Amino acid sequence: MPCEAQKNKSSSSGVGRCVVTGTNSSGKSSILTDGPGVEDLIVSGPKIKSTFLWIEEQVPVQLNNNSNSLRKTDLNFLPPSEGLSARLMTCEPGFYADYHQTDTIDLIVIVSGQIELILDEGSTVLNVGETVIQRGTNHAWRVFGEQPCTFVAIMISAVKI
Repeated sequence: MPCEAQKNKSSSSGVGRCVVTGTNSSGKSSILTDGPGVEDLIVSGPKIKSTFLWIEEQVPVQLNNNSNSLRKTDLNFLPPSEGLSARLMTCEPGFYADYHQTDTIDLIVIVSGQIELILDEGSTVLNVGETVIQRGTNHAWRVFGEQPCTFVAIMISAVKI
């Protein structure tokens, strides 16, 4: 089905829309799903909204498996022990997440606004289009400025050796 036809069938547009591609029964690339992510009830709160976009139980991913993992997986803060999760997060001005660390490598891309990454030694403000690779270190977050900050966060399970 062409993208435009599928797009018109979508119940969601803009922020939080997730289009998933795969291979259909004829072996052709196609859109498998087109719609909203799933609200993250664990993380969402008064100054933060988190939407799960995707979860993989295990990497490397089996590309011939067209199942939608969001519909069959228990949603937890951390990704599956051998997998990954992707979220779209929006934090309001005044948001602050205290120091924490996880056994993950996180790829975080700023979509709008600004956020400060605070480390044990130093901090930096991230702007639109900038990326941080968070490698399981102790850190905190604070929205910088008077605008909300929206970012994509991909968390991949990792181990400390």
